[in-house]
Amino acid sequence: MKLIYLILTLIIYLCIAPGKARADEECEICISTLEKFESGLPEDILHDYEEIAKRFYEFCISSENQERELCDLFDGMEELSSKAITWVGKPFHMQITAEEICTQVGEAHKEVCQIKTEKDIEFVNELMNKSFSELKKTLYDMNLSCEGCVKKIEFAEMIRIHSKNVLAQSHEEL
Repeated sequence: MKLIYLILTLIIYLCIAPGKARADEECEICISTLEKFESGLPEDILHDYEEIAKRFYEFCISSENQERELCDLFDGMEELSSKAITWVGKPFHMQITAEEICTQVGEAHKEVCQIKTEKDIEFVNELMNKSFSELKKTLYDMNLSCEGCVKKIEFAEMIRIHSKNVLAQSHEEL
């Protein structure tokens, strides 16, 4: 009987763990930005979600690049915006982790998890310097096809996304 429970637990873990790793990778900017914000919060304000939202506004004013992009999506550039209170203030007040916040918000608003890192932007720029036929050959070599792709950027994005998946799988195998 204990063996059955052990096997079921293992199966559930194996089904959930890869999905969680993908969520981390997909929402990398959101998670890292909110963790950075959370690390600067004093313990004494965690009871007041409006104060947390005010601190988020202050954090966003001084942010740059991808952090600024996330702040724009969370309306963090507006003092006490309803999105900042709902998406940041109240969850941190309820001690919800940055990862859980990004996963929940990302399910409803996909653009939160689609903010690209500097490495992604550089990689796509490198791909855009290649010829159209080189991009097609790269996809062919990866055993992929890009149905309905017409523009170079569509091929480049397909290669970028698949490259991330290949890296994630190779890390899981180690």
